[in-house]
Amino acid sequence: MMKFRLFILVLAASSTLASHAQFIVEKRDGSTIQLDGNVTFTQDPVSGNWSVGDQYDEQLQLDMLNGIRLAGESPADPFANKTCWVYGVKAPEFPGRENLQILKMGNLMNFPAGTWGRFDYQETGIDYEKQFLSWADTCGWYDCNKTYDIDGAEDSNMCWAASTSNLLHWWLVMNADYIARYDEVYGQPYEYARPSAQFLPPIKNNWASNKSEIFKFFISTFHNKAGWSGSGVNWFINGNSKNISAPFKDPSMAQTFTGFFSKIFSKSDTIATDSKDMTKENFNVLIKKAFSENKAIGVVVYDIVGKNTGPHALTIWGAEFDSEGYVSHIYYVENNGADQDPSGAALYRFEIAYINDPNDYSDSELTYFRQLPKPFGGNQSSYLVTALILVDLRRDIWETAIAN
Repeated sequence: MMKFRLFILVLAASSTLASHAQFIVEKRDGSTIQLDGNVTFTQDPVSGNWSVGDQYDEQLQLDMLNGIRLAGESPADPFANKTCWVYGVKAPEFPGRENLQILKMGNLMNFPAGTWGRFDYQETGIDYEKQFLSWADTCGWYDCNKTYDIDGAEDSNMCWAASTSNLLHWWLVMNADYIARYDEVYGQPYEYARPSAQFLPPIKNNWASNKSEIFKFFISTFHNKAGWSGSGVNWFINGNSKNISAPFKDPSMAQTFTGFFSKIFSKSDTIATDSKDMTKENFNVLIKKAFSENKAIGVVVYDIVGKNTGPHALTIWGAEFDSEGYVSHIYYVENNGADQDPSGAALYRFEIAYINDPNDYSDSELTYFRQLPKPFGGNQSSYLVTALILVDLRRDIWETAIAN
């Protein structure tokens, strides 16, 4: 339901209401209309819908508007008090702490799919609030996990490739119709098949099972070294390995692999872009850009795995905004600890904090992940956000290719 800053009292006995003031009507297309004097609302007797004006106008129907405000007031941020998800994600909204199911460790793999919950403190021994949403097969978000501590896989330093794989699962699924057409026209360019976009969590008591084919492709191609998620996305699609950082196991791959979609994506076509300006303002600009323009979100956070562990690549699938339109909480997936995720795959809810940069005299605020409030009191640990990666579906390139 559309919420308006102007409270409208709808009287059953009347089809027209009026209020004496000056108003700005904000339309969803970004345009505004100033009304001097009276502003009226008229009901269509056939549909029952309301519009602005003394005569019903479907172009000014209330569900076509962002809101109505008094002239002279600053416009409200359209993200204020909202929860947003990455394009294609289907997930229930956070129901409030009091409505979360409590998870006991013995029920880790029996927790219901697509359900919000929190860990039992007494049983787990953790001293901070840990809230999560379990994966479901229609949710549209992905959680690839490292398994080096389970089956000895050479992926202990490949958080970047796990996050890259999450983003590519999303990209392949969201572009599935285009890709089917691409395969019809161009076929298979390599002796090895393109990794499947199918994602499944591990099965009970076998935490290394159902491991992402995309993630396994990165593990088999690159040495177990640090890399960059955005560059991994671009390389997989168009073969551009610039700034990927991690070394190839077979150095010739840098020349022989030209990307799984190189027939229409050239090396100069950028799919993933990144920014290391993580001030409060720029972080919020980029997050809103992702939600507004149907982009997926990678993130790099410093020391979140532990002291002196350095940058860690993660994936953000949703966010909550406060009353001023700033991100207050994020929903992200962690690629460590596959055996600790409810139902084998889960996203976690964390606070976002903005803290003054001690090295900047301009009083700029930097962005941090921060633990949720501890149930027994105490300081909440905070972790510096160092970069965001936005992944574009590049429907413009797909559409041009189809047209030609």
